[in-house]
Amino acid sequence: MSMLSSLRPARVDAASVSHIGMVRETNQDQALAIQFAAGGPSGDREAHAALIVCDGMGGRVGGEVASAIVCGVVRDALAAWRPDFDMLGAEWQQHATEFLHAVIAHANTEVLRVAGEQPDTLKGMGSTLALALLVRDWCGVVTVGDSRVYRLRAGLLQQLSIDHSWAEEQRATGAMTEAEIHESPYAAQLMRVIGYRDDVSPDVRWTPSLPGDLLLVCSDGLTHHLDPNNLQYVLRREGDVKKLAEQLVNEANTRGGDDNIGLVLARVPEKFVARLADPDMGRTRRPLRNNAEVRRRTQLPLVIIGSALVVVMGVLTWAVGAMLEWW
Repeated sequence: MSMLSSLRPARVDAASVSHIGMVRETNQDQALAIQFAAGGPSGDREAHAALIVCDGMGGRVGGEVASAIVCGVVRDALAAWRPDFDMLGAEWQQHATEFLHAVIAHANTEVLRVAGEQPDTLKGMGSTLALALLVRDWCGVVTVGDSRVYRLRAGLLQQLSIDHSWAEEQRATGAMTEAEIHESPYAAQLMRVIGYRDDVSPDVRWTPSLPGDLLLVCSDGLTHHLDPNNLQYVLRREGDVKKLAEQLVNEANTRGGDDNIGLVLARVPEKFVARLADPDMGRTRRPLRNNAEVRRRTQLPLVIIGSALVVVMGVLTWAVGAMLEWW
């Protein structure tokens, strides 16, 4: 039985699309939404979701192979991941971040290994990665390259990721104007890609997620044709995520569709995670204190105040006695 056969149906309302576009002859984009279970005593009562997009590059077949490798490595690693959140407590985000760095390092090694075995056709291949990882009431945003993660909340669209591109570096430093960046032959050059070098440095950041959040993970085949205003306009429309995903692809293809389009669209439901019996254990921002520690922390200020009052009364009694004796 494969690892994926043990995955439960996703509780999030998600839709994934990988479209060849209107110009390209091959599709080098991968898009996938999966769900996986937690480990430990709470494992049967918690399920989390991953939204994955990979955009391959490197010749006629290299990009397709690279993106498939990266997507497969990330998918299988998350399917096998069984974090014991009860034991990890407030340290679970640090554990998850270290785990994600290790997964991407392994994906990088696998792309280089396969390219080395077939240098004539696969040398120089690589892939971007954009991942939105829904864990409890948090969203982990993991990126390498220029594939992006967006969030629509209360009708407003926000980009949660940062492009690892030459153009974005120029914007960040203010070294060039927008017009100069647009005219430069290096505008589309990526500064980080999985599979190009022996090491890779992903961005991993965590942001609170709220019920009703609409998450979009996509390749640049979509964002090349639809700017944030266009994306926000479409995502505000009524309809389920599958219909909205199809509308995004159609809009991009109508405007030229000169690249493959990979995207995953998901809405965070009202009750994404089944909490433990003790509701405090579901709060990931701080560890739960036991009752004895709570009583100790509550009683300590009272003891200090009482002791101070005894000292003050003693001093006043001595002072009054001294004054009476003097008179």
